[in-house]
Amino acid sequence: MPQTNDSRSAPSLFSWRVLLPGLTTVLFWGGSFTVTKALVAEWPPLTIAAARWLLAALIFAVLIPWQGQTSTLRQALTEDFWAVLRLGAIGVAFLFGVQNVALLYTTAANASVLGNLVPLFVLLLSVFFLGEPLTGRLVLAVVMGTVGAALFSLGGAAFVTEPKHLLGDGLTLLAALGGGVYVVQGKAILERYPPLTVTALAAGVGGALLA
Repeated sequence: MPQTNDSRSAPSLFSWRVLLPGLTTVLFWGGSFTVTKALVAEWPPLTIAAARWLLAALIFAVLIPWQGQTSTLRQALTEDFWAVLRLGAIGVAFLFGVQNVALLYTTAANASVLGNLVPLFVLLLSVFFLGEPLTGRLVLAVVMGTVGAALFSLGGAAFVTEPKHLLGDGLTLLAALGGGVYVVQGKAILERYPPLTVTALAAGVGGALLA
């Protein structure tokens, strides 16, 4: 049987243990769109995504043995191969591949705002597919967090609504949906393996698929 990193089940996706780190990550993630927008002007978008995640995989290759999770990683790869493959394909290859391509057709400001809709997709998908309880306070918290992250990401830039950006905006929304699917799918495997192990495998698989 797979090892568990906790004797208890994983917390609800709507608990502050999950939401607070997630929204913090979104804040920092939003700032990456400006950098990536500049890079896609010089390099193919999929090459940039592959380099980003293969570098991350190399860092995880050092962290995993240091944290004593090598055997856990091997177990996850052998016993939950298809789950790991889905996470890497959707949460890394699809999400960041589509997101980088989107930046060829839209502004960094638009992409940062629309990319920050991941928590809202997580909210909807979790209610429909995981049966998570939905409360008004939860909806308010997610909406406020998402709006705050979007405002932080804009940093004075304007969200542009022009027909020429529709393709890029649509692709960014599609990538954000992929991010929501990744989080919801990841809940089950996180009940069996430590987050570091799961993220390392997703980075490695996703980076390899993008390469």
